[in-house]
Amino acid sequence: MAWNKGPIVWEENNALCISVVFTWDLPVARGIILSNPNRQCIVGGPAVRLLPRYLDNMANIETIVPSIKPMYRYNREASRTTLGCPNSCNFCGVRRIEGEYKELDDWEPQPILCDSNFLACSDSHFNKVIDKLKVANFPSVDFNQALEAKLLIRKRARRLSEINITPRFSWDRNEEESYVFNALSLMEEVGIKRSKIKAIYSIVGYNETPSEALYRMEALRSRGYLGFAMRYQPLDSLKKNSYDPPQWGTQELKDFCRYWNKQRWFGGITYDEYRSRVNAKEQLSLFSGDTNG
Repeated sequence: MAWNKGPIVWEENNALCISVVFTWDLPVARGIILSNPNRQCIVGGPAVRLLPRYLDNMANIETIVPSIKPMYRYNREASRTTLGCPNSCNFCGVRRIEGEYKELDDWEPQPILCDSNFLACSDSHFNKVIDKLKVANFPSVDFNQALEAKLLIRKRARRLSEINITPRFSWDRNEEESYVFNALSLMEEVGIKRSKIKAIYSIVGYNETPSEALYRMEALRSRGYLGFAMRYQPLDSLKKNSYDPPQWGTQELKDFCRYWNKQRWFGGITYDEYRSRVNAKEQLSLFSGDTNG
């Protein structure tokens, strides 16, 4: 089932409830509140926890517990078994959004799990989750937020192979390379085919040069894996893709993400060839007076 986009809005107990995941959707939520001046508005979600003052004096912030969890409204096939993450990555807002790491007891098995760091859980919780998912027997299980490669060990890889998993991993810093490829090797050793691994997510544009980001993408492709370039978004961004890292050119970062995330289109040429074609097209547009590209 596809994810609903933008803020989720519903009515409950005579109030207008709004859930906002991304900070750049907060202006949309603000517009919804302004267009309902005579309604009690209750707003929550990750974006509100990151920027709680943005909607000051406009709405109540999470003053009631909804009867249906907002995640279910975003996607009826989504659930989670833990909250938080023990890491403190500077580019990530999970600690501020979800608090200390916590294993949940009252979760429902679903084919999409949105744990921020599932592999950080205890063995007891891990095995309970796998057992429940085995009983549910979903055709595919997707840990949507990716698994931390550093935490994957053989016995857990074996158990993950019991639930028709379509794995995702993350690789955000070049020094994590050995952990990433070790985890990918473990997946293959336990019988999870390379073709079933959805993607390896990689934050790009955060305190790194283009060549450092390119190294990760090329290393993955050279071994037959698909890297997905996730453009870094500051935690207080009110407009998506508005941040231009100092080490990158604005167009270069845009081209980088487009090339690597559209490999079905551009996989037949190298990144350098792609950039050359883009630059040639830009120059042709300038000479022809075509400012629309």
